[in-house]
Amino acid sequence: MAVRGAFNLGWNFESVEALYLKLGGARGGEERPLDFSKSKANFIDVADDHYRALKDLLNQFRDPATPYPPRPFPKFAKRYNTYDHLARVKEWSLGGEPEGSGI
Repeated sequence: MAVRGAFNLGWNFESVEALYLKLGGARGGEERPLDFSKSKANFIDVADDHYRALKDLLNQFRDPATPYPPRPFPKFAKRYNTYDHLARVKEWSLGGEPEGSGI
């Protein structure tokens, strides 16, 4: 984002170092520098690839034909999770016709 001027830093980037920061889990807060010296790609190439992938993903979400299943991989899901009530999972999983539908 900074390379694309998102923060108006006024900097011209030619080379950049990267740091992986784990935010959650048992080892949350762990920092690990990323070393690109052994790969053919540099940080800017990797950042560009990730930016393109993010745009592709956002365009999928923008497409009205994209489904939003409440449990995309149900065999790996817990029996009930915190957000199931928002997706009305219990209601929709009962099957049949809703009361008063007249069908």
